[in-house]
Amino acid sequence: MNTYLMIEILFPRTKNIQEISKILEKYKNFGVNTNIRLAHFLAQVREEVGAELKPISENLNYTEEGLKKTFKVFRDNPQLAENYGKDEDTPKADPVKIANYAYANKLGNGNPDSDRDGDIDEDDDGYKYRGAGVLQITGNFNFEE
Repeated sequence: MNTYLMIEILFPRTKNIQEISKILEKYKNFGVNTNIRLAHFLAQVREEVGAELKPISENLNYTEEGLKKTFKVFRDNPQLAENYGKDEDTPKADPVKIANYAYANKLGNGNPDSDRDGDIDEDDDGYKYRGAGVLQITGNFNFEE
């Protein structure tokens, strides 16, 4: 099966199949070089972004309970979940704070309140490097790579 046909089957609502096929040709150098590997790669992409093959950024509009179930830092610190998650009184969560805590000190990100060199500022590493793109890449190191 060729790349174009796989994309057509997995992403029936995408409009740019030819462009995506050309991009995927470049990934053959990274081990996506057999039909089965391509199928696995595209299946993961489909799971992350849906039938349109439209890159997205991670939605962090969690409830307090959702935060505790999803991220260890909020399970271990329920007050953070109460502060930043949505509930009956707060219809929208604080996605910047959620990402900064959820992805703090991981994958090259700084702590929730500082940048990589430890100075307190508004870098918001967790939010800037939250899940994004067709594979939901997360973390400063992965974004740089």
